[in-house]
Amino acid sequence: MSRKVLAASLLGFLIAGSLVTIPSAEAAAPKASNGVLCPKAGAKTKVGTNVYTCAKNPILNKTKLTWNWSGCIAAQATYTKSQATAVDLAASVVKNDASTKAAADVLALTMIASINKMLEYKGNKDYLKGETVWVRDLGYFKANAEKIAIDRTNVNRPSVANTGAPGSAALWTALVPTGVSPLNAKLDLVPTPESAIAERKADIAHWAAAIQKLNEDAKTLQAAKNLTASQKATLAAIPGYINSLSVGSTAASASVSSLESSISTLKRLNTTAATNIQLATSQLENSKLEISTNLSMRDQACSKGL
Repeated sequence: MSRKVLAASLLGFLIAGSLVTIPSAEAAAPKASNGVLCPKAGAKTKVGTNVYTCAKNPILNKTKLTWNWSGCIAAQATYTKSQATAVDLAASVVKNDASTKAAADVLALTMIASINKMLEYKGNKDYLKGETVWVRDLGYFKANAEKIAIDRTNVNRPSVANTGAPGSAALWTALVPTGVSPLNAKLDLVPTPESAIAERKADIAHWAAAIQKLNEDAKTLQAAKNLTASQKATLAAIPGYINSLSVGSTAASASVSSLESSISTLKRLNTTAATNIQLATSQLENSKLEISTNLSMRDQACSKGL
């Protein structure tokens, strides 16, 4: 073959070869869409008006980097946030409930101390059948006799020796409260605050009657003539008795008011706790619905091919 013929053949081959398109790496790569593998985390690309980010797809491929549509990224963030909000709400409910219960428990302990003080056995008063008293380290007792008279030497104070079964000749019967308090479980093992208040109010009424009687006696003695030495001593002592009863009555009234206030506060705490739980339950149900909706939207936005 002559040189001219060979040159012409090579030229023809080159011209023909130049017409064959060799695809570039960029042209050969598949178009970005959800689930398509991508090279580097955080890389971004744009297809038309849609932006894609290289990351792990939350539903298609959780281990490899793939392109994720911006709508998928946003939907995943919304879904994650709604989950976190629900967790925070649940934690807040638990915390608030615990705080309310702790406050109620502290108040209940204060009420128990007040109940015991109001019912504490006193040797300077009469006890009628059925009245309750508290003795430190021994517990609670009910008067078993029709009347247990004033005993300043504490001989009639509840003890093993003068405590027996109901209907016996013993002065007292042991009392072990076993009711379920509607206010607080810590009050289950003590007489109800209402019963302590009732007994204290009975004392206040008794003292008021005694004060009235003493005032009447004082007027009678003051109007009398030629008082004996004993009568004069009685008349002189009456103001002291009245003052003592008045001080005791005032203190008892304050104790009653304080315990009544504590009952109201404890009821309010219980109501608040119940209301908060009811409200939180509703909020949590709404959160579950929101999470479910966001999950559905996330799954749609992150599905293959978008």
